[in-house]
Amino acid sequence: MPLPVPDTPLASRFAARTLLIGLAALAPELRAQAAEVQALIGKHLEFLGGRAALVAAGDFVETGSIQAPGGLLHYRAYVRRRPFAFRQEVSRGDGAPLLVRITDGRHAWRPLPGGKGELLAGGEARITLEAAFFDGMRYVEPEELAGRAGLGPLITLPRPGGLPPEIRGGFVVQALAYAAPGGATIQLHFDVGDARLHGLVNADESPQRYVRYADWRQFGPLRLPKVRYEGVVGEAPVRVELEELRFVNADTALFAGNPVAALPRTLVASTLELLPHAIPGAAQFLLPRVGLDARAAVAALLDTGAAQTYVAAGVAERAGLPALSPMHTHGNAGVASATRCWLDSLRIGDWRLLQLDVGAVEFPQILQLGDDAQPAVVLGGDLFSAGPVLDLERGRLLLRGAPVTPLAELAAAPAKVITLPLHRDHGRAPLTLVVSIGGAAVTAVFDTGMHVPLRLTATGLARLGLPVAVAEWRLRGAMPMGMSGAGGRGITDLLVQIEALRFGTVVLERPWVLLAIGEANESAPYEAALGGGALLACARVGIDLSRNLLELEAGGRVRMDGEQWHVPPAGQFLGLLTGPGDPGALTEPGSLPVVVEVAPDSPASAAGIAAGDRIVAIDGESCAGLEPRRWNEKLWVREGNRIELRIRKRSGEDVRIVLP
Repeated sequence: MPLPVPDTPLASRFAARTLLIGLAALAPELRAQAAEVQALIGKHLEFLGGRAALVAAGDFVETGSIQAPGGLLHYRAYVRRRPFAFRQEVSRGDGAPLLVRITDGRHAWRPLPGGKGELLAGGEARITLEAAFFDGMRYVEPEELAGRAGLGPLITLPRPGGLPPEIRGGFVVQALAYAAPGGATIQLHFDVGDARLHGLVNADESPQRYVRYADWRQFGPLRLPKVRYEGVVGEAPVRVELEELRFVNADTALFAGNPVAALPRTLVASTLELLPHAIPGAAQFLLPRVGLDARAAVAALLDTGAAQTYVAAGVAERAGLPALSPMHTHGNAGVASATRCWLDSLRIGDWRLLQLDVGAVEFPQILQLGDDAQPAVVLGGDLFSAGPVLDLERGRLLLRGAPVTPLAELAAAPAKVITLPLHRDHGRAPLTLVVSIGGAAVTAVFDTGMHVPLRLTATGLARLGLPVAVAEWRLRGAMPMGMSGAGGRGITDLLVQIEALRFGTVVLERPWVLLAIGEANESAPYEAALGGGALLACARVGIDLSRNLLELEAGGRVRMDGEQWHVPPAGQFLGLLTGPGDPGALTEPGSLPVVVEVAPDSPASAAGIAAGDRIVAIDGESCAGLEPRRWNEKLWVREGNRIELRIRKRSGEDVRIVLP
């Protein structure tokens, strides 16, 4: 889940961003398989005893034994379906204390006297999450898999050593993959004849862990496997025998003791910095300091397009984050390889996200930031549950907790707050909303990691009734913009100014947008992406997934026209992409911004400005030691105005240039 950067050596430090979402949510063939998936699950439900039996299994207790290399263990598991919770009690039978673990699908803890709990970490937490899934996975419901399940090919089960002959192999099965409560990707293996579940594979483990089932028996209204074999392929499996299963209303006290502190209704969590881009009306949002476990404090990019949390690969390695499995990420430039890692905690101010599986991937650099200030974390989907508010007026991030306080109650002028519907297919799918151009509408991913107000693919352009040919857009003044993503794959977008962009009652006048078209540009995994630049006229922006709303509070640049907001044009793009000449001396006296790239057919190109030139002054104000965000904003030339630049050529000569 890469961040896009231009394609030239110097410009490879420029960032625009990409969409971070998982492969399973993107595959177009999943939609075509929906009926087949539903039919397979329907057969499995019938095999289990039908819908009534499934409902009866909402809460249940199972008792059994575990034959492991270390000896015989006795266990009791309590499973609550909604909200999901799991409790496992294990005893050795030799008088040793009872071992109790509890999980809610993400956090795992050990209950302590007095109703408190001790948070589990590392391998013990992962094992508890995995056990919770194995004990709850038999009661699969169609709605739990909606939008995130995909059938694999027909396969014959492999034969790990140690299994009894009757389940070593020979079953032709249909594999069904979906996301487990803890975030792992699970493959369920159904018999193609009767839809009996023969086993599962945790696809995120390497080597993979198999669970196989045998000796099916009747437990109440359900037919379930009495025996299951668990283990890594090639090793003797552990035998688990289910002795009793009772359907009960689980006592909520059994799951008490979660040590995760409740979030106050409104918490000022962090400073929020605006990173204006060289393109007028384009920006990203930075949290200057978040904590990774107790090991590091780093900057983080706030990215609503990110499906989960991502950590820069080098930082993950230096912090010693345990690697779980290989993974892939999808972005504007295609697929990149990454590593799924385990992060015990991520701290934002006084608030913590606990026990996360994060993606470790190579991040491109943000052009205007020095080496020490580059973001090492991308924060997205894991943050949404806290009801985040981007307070752009005061430069801070607020977290509202649950229940989410409406933004109108926090705003100085509630009448200036509007709400727009957000849509999300499932837990790790992107947030989307509807945008329109010229009266035609398209669904856009809400992606603050994308710096421009809007990026359109060829599919999105076609849906809007707009041209998809590069030549036609070049005739309209579009300029090529080189980009690349994690993994080093490059693409070229076109930058063009359109008449208006509308989302809800907000109208952006003459915004700059990117077009992902052309032979060298692979299709992005969306039709459109609404980026951070679309929010710059807001005083505050809130995300409330409890009501599926995007909340916007108008800032000073908004012109009200009845219920409509009109945002004036941000300015003329000069064609300059600039960065610090010496990242280590970003704001030291004498440090001048350097021209990293000049867009073809731009005013800067026509004036003879070239990569490697330095900007000495803008409208008479020296750029020596000037913060990058300030020089970028100064290059946003308002329409009808001109700007004077003093340029130091690579030859050492200073020249005066007036643009545009």
